[in-house]
Amino acid sequence: MAAASLERATPRPLSSARDHRVHGWTVAVLALAVGALTGMVLGTWGTGWQWRGAVNIGAQCGFIALLMTAVNWRDRASRTRPRRVLRTAMVGTVTTGVLALGVITPVYLADLSSPALWVTLAVAAVVATPGLMAGALIVRGAR
Repeated sequence: MAAASLERATPRPLSSARDHRVHGWTVAVLALAVGALTGMVLGTWGTGWQWRGAVNIGAQCGFIALLMTAVNWRDRASRTRPRRVLRTAMVGTVTTGVLALGVITPVYLADLSSPALWVTLAVAAVVATPGLMAGALIVRGAR
């Protein structure tokens, strides 16, 4: 009886491990999407393939749909925004975005040829790494 009364009187924590996981996975999924989009642009834009522009537009529309879906899911699935999540997510996603722009902009402007597949995959992995690390730090922050 006393234990149940004490449990009811104890305030709920401001954030839960579930909230950390939701926010961390959202950041990680978006980082993977940016890395995949960067790799796709790098791998297809410099080719002579006539449909490269249409594929590029389709991939970017798919990315925007994934972005909206992930953010909507995050807002519905989490009850709170855990402490320091916003700062960690911003650092990770902004760094990932700046790396992606640093790769994609010269590809568009200089019309560079596509590199080897392993270079494309390596660049995509490097671009996604800061966001993945931020997502892992957010998930780990629940412990």
